[in-house]
Amino acid sequence: MNKIEILPTWLYEFDVPPDIMTSAIEGLEKLTWLKNVQNYISESGQVEEIKQFKPVKKWANQCMEEVRKDLNLNCEKLKVCLYWANKSEAGAWHHSHCHSNAWASSVMYLSPSGSQTWFSKPNLWGPGDAVHAVVNVVQPEDLHTIHKYPTTPGKFIIFPASLFHSVNEHDLGSPRYTISFNAFPSGLVGNTANPTSASWMHLKVK
Repeated sequence: MNKIEILPTWLYEFDVPPDIMTSAIEGLEKLTWLKNVQNYISESGQVEEIKQFKPVKKWANQCMEEVRKDLNLNCEKLKVCLYWANKSEAGAWHHSHCHSNAWASSVMYLSPSGSQTWFSKPNLWGPGDAVHAVVNVVQPEDLHTIHKYPTTPGKFIIFPASLFHSVNEHDLGSPRYTISFNAFPSGLVGNTANPTSASWMHLKVK
């Protein structure tokens, strides 16, 4: 018997320019940190007020534009609608979650860590409905398809906002820092090529 893995997905990976890394790291020093579930998160909206993060957001939007073109999305732009910083002390981890009110999400890795970002997708052989729940004796987490992405400083990845992700324990004495971004379609969105189509809208993401 052979088991053949099918239906993969992918992440978009970018190398962060040195000047963007420097600006982001300088901005971290100006942040107020709030306790999250198992780590710390920057105060809501604070990154928008700090000048060092403005070129970081601009560069992230350039990356989103590359993704928009590669996927041939039916929208004028794919723009960052929200972003924030994360801080993890030694032993801290981040629970599994996905991002609502976003089409794409991303992470910029700013500091070393032996931890990994775990991307997970429920396996369709698992208990996703009443029948599978009755016949399947394996625990749900054992049936997830998981990819462990290393948290390498200077890397920036973009992924579907609906993709569940988590981070295992940070293993260094100095904090682990990242910046997370959510993005949403902006401008004319939908089938604008057909003048009789009623499946388009105009959205503005600042």
